[in-house]
Amino acid sequence: MKPLSLFFVALLLLVGYIQSIAQITCYTHDNSASSLAVTCTDLEHFIPTESTPILTVRLAFHVIQREAPLSKGNFDENDEDDVDFLYAVRDRLNALYGSGQEQWCECGYVETNHIRDTRIRFELVDIYYHRDNAGYVNYDGTYNNPYNYNEYAT
Repeated sequence: MKPLSLFFVALLLLVGYIQSIAQITCYTHDNSASSLAVTCTDLEHFIPTESTPILTVRLAFHVIQREAPLSKGNFDENDEDDVDFLYAVRDRLNALYGSGQEQWCECGYVETNHIRDTRIRFELVDIYYHRDNAGYVNYDGTYNNPYNYNEYAT
């Protein structure tokens, strides 16, 4: 009996969560909080068209390496394969966001002037390499320590 009651509790929580998401107010690039508001479930307002401007996300990769005489222990700026891999990350992001071939919703945009392209592009501005033993382990080895952010975020 206990697993069945847990199932119904989980089901009720899920239904409440889904209903709360449907109540969220969202805004598109062509309206603001002070004008027309639509719900997040009204996807046609968020699917781009050919006239949607391209948004560029500028990326800066910070590669933290160990200090000499230790091995770098991370991507090496002198290794062509390592550098190519980092540029391939940018290329993969652009491929995923630029030409999605899967219809990801049942929103009927195929019959409209909407397109699968998100109109979001990624530009790799630079790759920075830092030899820093403290940074290599994020100062104290935890994920939430702000050391690398404070030292290297640009």
